[in-house]
Amino acid sequence: MTQATTTRSMRTFSIIWFSQLIPLIGSGLASFALGVWVYERTGSATQFALISFFTMFPSIALSPLAGVLVDRWDRRLVMICASVGVSLSLLALATLFYTGLLHVWHIHLGMTAISACNAFQWPT
Repeated sequence: MTQATTTRSMRTFSIIWFSQLIPLIGSGLASFALGVWVYERTGSATQFALISFFTMFPSIALSPLAGVLVDRWDRRLVMICASVGVSLSLLALATLFYTGLLHVWHIHLGMTAISACNAFQWPT
């Protein structure tokens, strides 16, 4: 392999890696921030723990299936769809937050969707 090919391959890998890193970090920060927001609003440790549950459980439950499906499907398409799903879910939660319409069940639903998308994003 020539130096130019190696450099180009590494550049492509770096771009893809960075573009996938942003949604993963964003969803992790969002789950933490929304958990704190729920605890401040409700004062309930149970509601705070439920945010963590809805953040982790769908990803854990779907990971075996996601790994099999990602191996069969086009990985680029899966990465794009998962990133779009995470972005749309975060956008919906942010919109509800800034309009003052955000409720705890919105967060549960949004974090479930984000976690499901992350289950497909990790194996790609």
